[in-house]
Amino acid sequence: MQSSLLSLLLVGAAVAISSQKSEEPPCGLPPFVDVLPAKQSKDLRETWKQWKEGGECVTEQAATHAILGTLTPEEHRAVFGGG
Repeated sequence: MQSSLLSLLLVGAAVAISSQKSEEPPCGLPPFVDVLPAKQSKDLRETWKQWKEGGECVTEQAATHAILGTLTPEEHRAVFGGG
């Protein structure tokens, strides 16, 4: 009984961790880089050029967030849509 409960808890924890990871943006150059204004596109390409597939990307994701934060509201709507 205790081992069944422990197994259930471990499976639940694994599912919870797995679902948290899927909420994070994927590592790599964003697919919308070509529709960004030239400066942000260049900055993103520079940010991601040293990153290797399978490597951690916390620093690159933080930089990406900061770069996208420099978009004006009009630029943001043009890239991502919305009203």
